[in-house]
Amino acid sequence: EWRKRQLSMLVLLLIINVIIGLSMEIIDNSAHGGGLVAGMVLALALGGQMDQKNRQKILTWALALVTAGIVAYSAWGLYTFNHDRMAVPVTMKAPAGGVDLTVKVPRYWELEYLRAENLPVAPGHPKPKIPFLYDPFCSGESRLIFFTREHALQQLAQAQRAFGGHDPLKVEGWDRWRVQLGQRKGSELHFYFREFSSKTPVLIQVLYGSKCARSTQQVLGPILKEGGISGSFAP
Repeated sequence: EWRKRQLSMLVLLLIINVIIGLSMEIIDNSAHGGGLVAGMVLALALGGQMDQKNRQKILTWALALVTAGIVAYSAWGLYTFNHDRMAVPVTMKAPAGGVDLTVKVPRYWELEYLRAENLPVAPGHPKPKIPFLYDPFCSGESRLIFFTREHALQQLAQAQRAFGGHDPLKVEGWDRWRVQLGQRKGSELHFYFREFSSKTPVLIQVLYGSKCARSTQQVLGPILKEGGISGSFAP
């Protein structure tokens, strides 16, 4: 009776894991399958007649080796993770007077819009909603915010007044200003500005968090390259 209950519980957990794995593209189902097969093999190897002391010793070493392998493999996977293989185009709707932009980001990144309270508008007009992209696994530490045309110039002017008139660095044809955020340890604020035409300046405001700075840069890098960002740019 006890074995039947355990088997029913295992089958239920297996079904739940399969459903979760199929519904979330970031989950590697092959890893789950490998763990299931390895567990079955280990159970068969230790399920026969064996001295209890030797069985515990073998099990302890096996678990230690498996755990070490999983940790090493996971660390290597995070270090060598290639965002380009998971990148999909995302089109961001600009507020009135702006330009819709299309970039490629990992499919698990999310798009939202924030109301830019700091941008000036005519009396009686609502503040514009600006698109931004972010990694949901970074707890809001890293995000890319996109401004176009008049909003890009307004945001750039405010940033220059707030952080001083330092000369920008050139990065892939973009002007970049970099600011260390003192109130958040390890956090930086970057501004990337480029005029695709006299009528279409674009500003990307990037918040780097210490936890996700590397992954954010891997996503931003291809966007800054020629052709990495597209829209209805006026000639």
